[in-house]
Amino acid sequence: MITATLVGAQSPQLVQVTVSSVPAGAAWVLTGVAGGFSWVVPGGQGVGDGGQLVLVDNRAPLNVEVTYALTTASGVDTSAPIVIPHLDGDMVIQSLNGQRSVSVILLNGTQDVQMDDSLALFTVPGRRQPVSRYSVMGERRGTIRMRLDVDRTSDLDAVLASGEPVLCRLAIEAFDLPPVQVVHISKPSATGFFVGLFRHWELPYVPVPDPYLDQRLGAFTWDYIDALQKVGSTVRRSGDVMEAIMAGRTWDEIDAFDWSVLA
Repeated sequence: MITATLVGAQSPQLVQVTVSSVPAGAAWVLTGVAGGFSWVVPGGQGVGDGGQLVLVDNRAPLNVEVTYALTTASGVDTSAPIVIPHLDGDMVIQSLNGQRSVSVILLNGTQDVQMDDSLALFTVPGRRQPVSRYSVMGERRGTIRMRLDVDRTSDLDAVLASGEPVLCRLAIEAFDLPPVQVVHISKPSATGFFVGLFRHWELPYVPVPDPYLDQRLGAFTWDYIDALQKVGSTVRRSGDVMEAIMAGRTWDEIDAFDWSVLA
């Protein structure tokens, strides 16, 4: 049995995919599907140990039905459809671990793309046509043109500061752009409007392979869970209270627990 549920307090929420059991020694792959778009869930390949499997996904398209499929040698088990809602903006730009994000309004021109070639032409004396050497054409790249309120500039800074690839997830249909892409952003620039109310940003991007696809995501950090118990030196919930909350739950239920309900 496979189930997909929304967890966490961030927007968009993460999807937690729970598989009741995977046979010991059985190779498995967990994929997501939304229409004609599919992807492997981060950390979504392995070998079963006979127990429960809990994975977290943030590579799914937004505002459309998504299903998850676990494939083993025995066949395919599929979850019921789920929708990850996001109404605050046209696109979410987020860190690959899903812990930092910023929602933006797209501007005209974002749909424009170009492709780089790997072509060299050599003129040969006595020939009217050049000799060519070539390789595969590059992926479509472009520029995210967007509007962002100035009080959210710090959110954009937090996402881009590390310089590592980011995840771009569309919340709308935008021509033939992929609904989700892992990209490198280079040399962002912006202009201000209406006395500092918002900026128009340009973020040139190039699609790249997902560098962390073999790593599982966690829905909650230890800092997050620690903050549920105390803020600084102030105790919010004692250890006894936390134990009482978990009382009667199996280890499988604790592994799949949505800690955001205690925030």
